[in-house]
Amino acid sequence: MKLTYSERILNYLAKNDVVFNKSVARKRFKNVNDLHGTVMRTARRLENQGLLERVNPGDYMITKLGKQWINQ
Repeated sequence: MKLTYSERILNYLAKNDVVFNKSVARKRFKNVNDLHGTVMRTARRLENQGLLERVNPGDYMITKLGKQWINQ
């Protein structure tokens, strides 16, 4: 079963506990042509849902709610 962008972002952050930004996205999503329009938009949507927290412009960290959501 393929994971969605949301699931892939949350899984990566739950395991690595790092800041997710465009440079991390480039490494994790090498085959995506429109990185900002797909992956970073997904990160902004996750932030609006409370699963990620914006720490700086373009930098996101996982919240406790995000960790709970991914562990379901």
